[in-house]
Amino acid sequence: MKDTYQITKLPELTADNLEKVMSERISATKNSNTVIPMLWQGLLELQVLVNGQERTAKYYISQDTPQGTALVILNVPEGKQTIPFLKESGWMDKADAEHFCLFVAEPAADKWGTPEEEEPYLKAAVSAAKLGRYILAAFSPYIVGYGAIGVILHKIAMEDPLHTAAAAFLDAGSVEDAYRREYETKSYIIPDPYNPAAETLCAPYRNIPIPVWFASETIDARTETMIGYWMNAEKAGEPQKDEIYGTVYPQNGETEYTPEGRILKVAVQEKSYDYASPATTDAIYNFLKQYYRYGMGPLSNMISLRTEAEDIGAEHHHFTDSNGIDREYLVYVPKAYRDGDKKRPMVLAYHGASQSMRNMMANGMWYKLADQEGIIIVYPESGLTPMHNELSYGIAFAYRPLWAFFDEDVAYTDKAYANELMDRVIAEFPVDESRIYVTGHSMGCMMTNFLGSTDLSDRFAAVGATSGRLQIREHTGTNPLPAFMTTGQFELWNYLISQDNPVTAQIDMWLVRNGFATEETVRDVRMNRATEIYKEGRYNNYVWKDADGTPWVRYAWVSMKHHVHTYDESCTFWNQWFSRWHIGADGKRHYE
Repeated sequence: MKDTYQITKLPELTADNLEKVMSERISATKNSNTVIPMLWQGLLELQVLVNGQERTAKYYISQDTPQGTALVILNVPEGKQTIPFLKESGWMDKADAEHFCLFVAEPAADKWGTPEEEEPYLKAAVSAAKLGRYILAAFSPYIVGYGAIGVILHKIAMEDPLHTAAAAFLDAGSVEDAYRREYETKSYIIPDPYNPAAETLCAPYRNIPIPVWFASETIDARTETMIGYWMNAEKAGEPQKDEIYGTVYPQNGETEYTPEGRILKVAVQEKSYDYASPATTDAIYNFLKQYYRYGMGPLSNMISLRTEAEDIGAEHHHFTDSNGIDREYLVYVPKAYRDGDKKRPMVLAYHGASQSMRNMMANGMWYKLADQEGIIIVYPESGLTPMHNELSYGIAFAYRPLWAFFDEDVAYTDKAYANELMDRVIAEFPVDESRIYVTGHSMGCMMTNFLGSTDLSDRFAAVGATSGRLQIREHTGTNPLPAFMTTGQFELWNYLISQDNPVTAQIDMWLVRNGFATEETVRDVRMNRATEIYKEGRYNNYVWKDADGTPWVRYAWVSMKHHVHTYDESCTFWNQWFSRWHIGADGKRHYE
């Protein structure tokens, strides 16, 4: 651990200086471990404006930390100074070892005011941390609250439970009764933005779980009530004793939020802790890192067991492609299928905008299907793009990981990347070239549509993706190609099959491509001539079959789903689509 740390003040980013600053940061952070690291590393200071007053907060980002990694938000304990606390407690060492981002809310002039005085600052600081202007971390952070100021972070977690992966509250459980009662009766009320006659989404806050560890020398009445609040949300069962975490209440009932089943827990340790002890930090982080959260609105939001690429044996590769662009990707081949001569199907899984290959791995949980079905999963990484327009309009992002097809003049580079990537994976792993599939979420769905419209699509047995639209296309892909697209009821774009928009434009493309319509007749075919229309669970399906009954195009909008890629969609794409299609010896697609 270093004795001194240089503090870098994060610059103001504007549309005018963005390109220059980005170029400088890419050069400064370039390394051999990851092609696209966090652009700012080290000990960083962020200006936080609160009621016209300037305050500061700190980031700590270890060297070579990649995009999309975890974010831990915490407050400096009362009576402590920021940097000495981060060093003494071991939080910096932990961030170095685990490569997560640390965001620290700190007092002014080393002294906190009252909780009432500090609440506006804490809320402004956490909002700034989540904006992603400088640091593109995983979608949902971890929250750690120490003492009376930490109670404010507890309240912030209650206000935004959908975007808190897990939390630890050390002497920070005593939320005011009136505040708790507000959230016991409050609900997310979201009308369908595209169909006012449809059912309104209503999800009570009290039912939205967060895995929580309470640690306090004395559990007062208000803390006891908050323990009950989170136990109710997690459908907690009978207590179990744990040497580190005290009394643990594991999940005992089903919830929409845990696709892997009963993985949640509330833990309560009635014990005094030294906040500055590395052993305390170890206990906190080991609890938090069990979990990963992803999603936007209620009923399409998931907590899963956190899985790092390195933990499951996913291999990280990088190379310079034929256009001189540095590329990187993850390949996951389950250990049980690495030996032997049998060829395995392969799925290319493209991440969305502002996401990373690591996020895509965690979000769609394709690695679980790989373990069950013997699939090779490949997660490509995009490049970084400066967002001049978004900064000009006051939107959060200064730069985003994006696929290149927003600019037609450079879209060919990502097509070439896909082709060379497949060649590399096939040369190294036992890929069944008759069973290569492409999927993606959001911009990854747009990428799926783009690649499917090119002559490169001759290499794919089928495509299936979610929450996207038609953004750019070629007309070089002509052979029939099975396509399955899903979207959500509460999406960024209108899901209704009767509407003409970029979502239905992708369906039109596939209907024409697969011979069900012409450009002149496709609107009528899409709206009125589906072979089958049926509802299965939350999936509202439209299927177009040929004369032999083979389904070549399928579209489904998913009830109560937001702009998210769910594990259930991954399972549906595999079980009901990809696993049934292959390329035969005749070069044509065959449905089983």
